[in-house]
Amino acid sequence: MPGFLCNGSKRWAGKIGKFAQEHGYPCFITRSVAAVESTLADLAKNGGFTGVLGGDGTLEKFFTAVFRRDPAASLTVAPLGDGTMEQCLNWLGWKGNPLQIARKVTKAYQRGRLQTREVSLLQVEHNGETHYGFMFLVGPLVRLLAKYDRGGRSVRRACTTAIWSSSAALTGWPRKYQQLIHPAQAEITLDNHLRDDFPQPTAIIASMFSRLVFDIQPFLPTSDKPEAGKFFLILSDWSPSEIAVRIPLFHRGLVPESMHLLNHPGSELTIKAEEKFFTVDGELIENNPDKPITVTVGPTVRLVTP
Repeated sequence: MPGFLCNGSKRWAGKIGKFAQEHGYPCFITRSVAAVESTLADLAKNGGFTGVLGGDGTLEKFFTAVFRRDPAASLTVAPLGDGTMEQCLNWLGWKGNPLQIARKVTKAYQRGRLQTREVSLLQVEHNGETHYGFMFLVGPLVRLLAKYDRGGRSVRRACTTAIWSSSAALTGWPRKYQQLIHPAQAEITLDNHLRDDFPQPTAIIASMFSRLVFDIQPFLPTSDKPEAGKFFLILSDWSPSEIAVRIPLFHRGLVPESMHLLNHPGSELTIKAEEKFFTVDGELIENNPDKPITVTVGPTVRLVTP
């Protein structure tokens, strides 16, 4: 039987709750994903799907709660949206508002025509905890995310942050942004090889998706998914201004590897960084600089597609 988890706005949570009630499906409207993950995981095992209202961070919370409880859990998930950037929803190709998506998914399920796509999750281990999601970042981009997060999330604020940070990289103004984009201090090991050629990286990105926010497709090779057991990876020690002027090329996946850019899939990434936070799918996670962060490929989930 399908079930719904609503962690988005009250407006859409109410609409999805009413829709679920009309069809006799359970619906949990909550800010605490961990409080209901066992019930939803059990529902998913019974051949249904879990409709998740919320953004990429809500999906990360749900995956993390479920797989911490049962690393072998079998999940079929229908992202419904209602987040800020909605990277997962856009990558899958969904269009429409959360209720429209919920109706399409439910109709397909009832007709036995539910289409899914298997996607592996990143497994991020740090300080005795494991997090599961599709994208990992640490360094200057996360500092900018933390500033954006403190002001309240919205597409408008995300665009403003991108514009001002690019301006700071190219001109040094505004200074409050320029102060956030200095290189990280990090020790990086990739696939058992110490990457001491990147001691002060400005970009550390691991992703299971070929696209980032604003539909940037920066990874080589430019296939839609990395090969089995690997994730897309970018390491760079280009200056912020050098990265900013190359954003149009990153957007089209036209930046090859160089001595200052590693743009190549990996299977295990270990980092010790002097940073306050790292992020998995936009969720800020406090970093312990004395403990390594290890990123590998984790369990597989089935995502419902249009």
